[in-house]
Amino acid sequence: MTTPSPRDAGLSCVYDLALPMGAVEMAVNALNAYGIRHGVSASVVGASQDVLAVHVVPPGGAVPSDDNLKGTIAALSARYPGVRFELALVVSRQGVPMRTWSRVAPGIARVETDFHVKETMPGGGLFGHDPRNLAAVFAGLRTRKGPSGVGGEDMEKLLGKSVSGGWHRKGNIRLWGNVRLLRFKVRKGAAKDAPLHQSETLLKAMRFGGTVWMLVRQKGALDVSQMPGKSQSNTLEHARWALQRLLHPVALFFWGLAVRKRKFSHFLLLGYNCEIAYRFLMANGFLDSSLFAWAGCWGPDIMVDALGRLGDIGTGSLAFAGATDIFIDVDTGVMMHSRLKVDPASPTGTDDVEAAKAELRSRVAHLREKFLLQLRDDEPTLAVLKISPSERIVGDEFARAIVEKLKGMGGRNFRLLVVCQKADATFFPKEHPDYELRMVAAYNPDWHAASELFGDRLGWMKIWREFAPLRKLVQHKTYKFEKGH
Repeated sequence: MTTPSPRDAGLSCVYDLALPMGAVEMAVNALNAYGIRHGVSASVVGASQDVLAVHVVPPGGAVPSDDNLKGTIAALSARYPGVRFELALVVSRQGVPMRTWSRVAPGIARVETDFHVKETMPGGGLFGHDPRNLAAVFAGLRTRKGPSGVGGEDMEKLLGKSVSGGWHRKGNIRLWGNVRLLRFKVRKGAAKDAPLHQSETLLKAMRFGGTVWMLVRQKGALDVSQMPGKSQSNTLEHARWALQRLLHPVALFFWGLAVRKRKFSHFLLLGYNCEIAYRFLMANGFLDSSLFAWAGCWGPDIMVDALGRLGDIGTGSLAFAGATDIFIDVDTGVMMHSRLKVDPASPTGTDDVEAAKAELRSRVAHLREKFLLQLRDDEPTLAVLKISPSERIVGDEFARAIVEKLKGMGGRNFRLLVVCQKADATFFPKEHPDYELRMVAAYNPDWHAASELFGDRLGWMKIWREFAPLRKLVQHKTYKFEKGH
């Protein structure tokens, strides 16, 4: 792979904005995945100072000529006076004849990768492409503000207001099943009809002055635009949470009378993200740290490959991956939380980054050893795998591949538990002797930090009652997400 840079420093320099071009949908999804601020609207681009245009050529797509690339930069500069543009051309080797890249005009970075579209999982993995190789392009790229939507609006505005036609979405609460209660603030002169999402079907509406309450039926998973960003401070959300905490113990007692409980000494939490670890901690009051507990493995191939290359995780190149406390291991594609938050744009950013990487490498080395010790000893061990909706088509194959991989790593006395959303259970066979399968009504949204205010709290508690720890640890550690609450 060759990655000549516009500024001779890789793509780790900081921009105001990334402008997706070429295969726009693929570029937008990749930028979203790494939390990079991007936009396509003229107002957003024109208000920026430093912009990196990201031109993605899909597998089999036409590669722009040198003259076209220079013309693109010239046209952008003419359209937006005062904005400094640089261009990164991202080309997949899959389906594209190899050519000798010449370094042409300043401001053009040539990046050849092996990313590909995953035909077996539409939208699967990291939005349909392989993050291990795109990491060289996107994981090191930083923008001065947070991520933005396709239209160029800041994500904070999108989440915090969800404004359309004078209607401000202020609350979205699940009451039971797929019935939800929405709350809108409506300005004078607002549009007559509420801007309901295409997945929402109106059941009943009530209006009190400038506030409108709506009962809706939700079809499928929530979209990011359906939730107000400040919902954790929503009084009704906290009231619902408090009521759940009173009623759930009663429901669990009667449910537990008919369920055979099994106990395990070790829990190897395999992702695909942090929700499994968060739910285990909330249900049991402790968490025995595990290698993948606070990691993200976006796609079956990433998880299976990472298990096969356990010794490589954390030993190679680490790059930022969309947040100041998340790094991606470029070689394996595993995303991991660091204990230190860093700002690469600050005067001491470089030193902070190196300190965060050193801490992460040390912790990962310890957890690699611990993972293998727990997998290979004679104590009963439960490996837990959460299946993403994008992985449901290959969920059974994925689960069986994990079982075989763990056996090949020396696993002796372990059982695999697979968790999926109820709507995805139909994609699994009725008989699955190699693993256990349990369902929850809904996951915590991938775009939101793990929280008791989202997802299926009772469903997860049932899982950890049935598959319970043999002994509990006395733990006084305070996690980052608990501070300030």
